[in-house]
Amino acid sequence: MFFPLDTVNKVLEYLRNKWTYTMNVNNSNLWKKFTKIPTIKKTIHIHANKTVSLEFRKSNIFKTIAEKKEEYNSSKVLLAVLKFMEKQTQNLSGLEELAKTIEQQTISITVIDLKNKCESISNQIKEEKQDLANTLTKLMAATH
Repeated sequence: MFFPLDTVNKVLEYLRNKWTYTMNVNNSNLWKKFTKIPTIKKTIHIHANKTVSLEFRKSNIFKTIAEKKEEYNSSKVLLAVLKFMEKQTQNLSGLEELAKTIEQQTISITVIDLKNKCESISNQIKEEKQDLANTLTKLMAATH
């Protein structure tokens, strides 16, 4: 059986240890048989797929945050922001500096939002791990 995530393997190892302790059995063949039960196998794969998907989304958000921080540090100003400022201020002095400030504030807000999304995904991953542990514990209890 192939598990793409190290975290899934850690959960499985914990559950295997708990199961063998509860059953007073140190036979790894019983554990292998348990993990080959279709319901268990399906549960583990569903969890692995969800976790991989969440980790991938989190990774992409971190890349976006890095890009936004680069934009902020380089003080790039979007042409659309500059044109908007030109229309609103009728070419007052300091227009470009004001546009940069607005752009940097927009980037800061975006980065904060992305960081919140990452934290939310991290919480989802923790919940998913706990759900898997609870589900497998219930299934183990039902099998003996």
